[in-house]
Amino acid sequence: MLVQHSANGIRSQRRSERVPVQRPPHLIERVVAAQPINRGKHAAAVRGNRINAAPELAQRPVERRRAPTVERRIAVNVERNRQSQDPSHRADTPRRPHPIGPQSIQAPPLRLHGTGLNLNGRAMNYRHAYHAGNFADVMKHAVLCRVLTHLRGKPGAFRVIDTHAGAGVYDLGGVEAGKTLEWRDGIGRLIGAELDAPVRALLAPYLDAVAALNPSGALATYPGSPALARAWLRSQDRLIACELEPQAQAALSRGLAGDARAKAIAIDGWTALTAYVPPKERRGLVLIDPPFEQDGEFSRLVQGLAAAHRKWPTGHYLVWYPIKDPNEVAAFVRKLARSGIAKMLRVELIVASSPGETGLRGSGLIVVNPPWTLHDELEVLMPALARILCRGAASKFLYQWIAGESSR
Repeated sequence: MLVQHSANGIRSQRRSERVPVQRPPHLIERVVAAQPINRGKHAAAVRGNRINAAPELAQRPVERRRAPTVERRIAVNVERNRQSQDPSHRADTPRRPHPIGPQSIQAPPLRLHGTGLNLNGRAMNYRHAYHAGNFADVMKHAVLCRVLTHLRGKPGAFRVIDTHAGAGVYDLGGVEAGKTLEWRDGIGRLIGAELDAPVRALLAPYLDAVAALNPSGALATYPGSPALARAWLRSQDRLIACELEPQAQAALSRGLAGDARAKAIAIDGWTALTAYVPPKERRGLVLIDPPFEQDGEFSRLVQGLAAAHRKWPTGHYLVWYPIKDPNEVAAFVRKLARSGIAKMLRVELIVASSPGETGLRGSGLIVVNPPWTLHDELEVLMPALARILCRGAASKFLYQWIAGESSR
């Protein structure tokens, strides 16, 4: 006998006489999803992360117990950012009832810095395929390979985190590279240059990686930073290559597919800068190479680097920046000097043919916690690169400490 309480008192009803409650289909699904797992029957299977019986009951609670991944947390933050700009979600606006079924959301544009897109899918101008292999790439990648060589010199595993990875490899015979031909004044000059033995030895890790992508001997393909990093990984080392622009990310994923040491992740580079540090290996390099297409990128770079350094103060960081306006670069360096980062080496190569030349006049790098050999290596490397890549009397180079070592 079933006893039921009601507003009119207690009434009895036989179980066999009860009328089943007819629930709508969407409520039935919710009831099933909310049922708890039977601990006595399924606990052993769940502890072993195996679902051997009643999977429709066991799998849902297991999934709810999983910690949210970095990508899921980032997606939530992006959605909150969008909602904060949407008038329909402001506190002083009455909340609209949630419609049932699919809907079309027209969100206001929200820029994702360094990604090549805003949230409405409008493309930004920067595509590295136009500039692959130019003088800035040569200088940046030569120093990158020196840092990678240092990391390989110890048996412990290391991790490379490339925050703005791009497509990975670039076709120098493609439409984009063919429009600018910038590679001819970069890697094209270096490949054809006569190098002294000490310079050739320092450039060998870089030039060997370029040669491996061009087995015929003709320069047709140029490796971006993910391909260079991957070339020097050992079995215990790892690479995280971050890119959000859809076409570049797809090419990057294809290039790294099948390699258990490397992973391509569709994530905003500025978010990745602090999301993946410190790595579990506690050794490694963070490469920060944003496109610098928007106002305030220098200030954002200082803030992002300082935040990442606070989380992982012992890591190596390699930061690229363009040299267009000398005053802007000087202000950037002053801000870095006040950031509290203990050891920073500044490296610059100016290739401009005249002091008044506009556009990209030079390439700069900030190396945080540089390998102890790097400063002496630059004494040999930078004069050689300047001789090969520079275009006129206004050309020059420098390498100096911003903080630490001989800066005091």
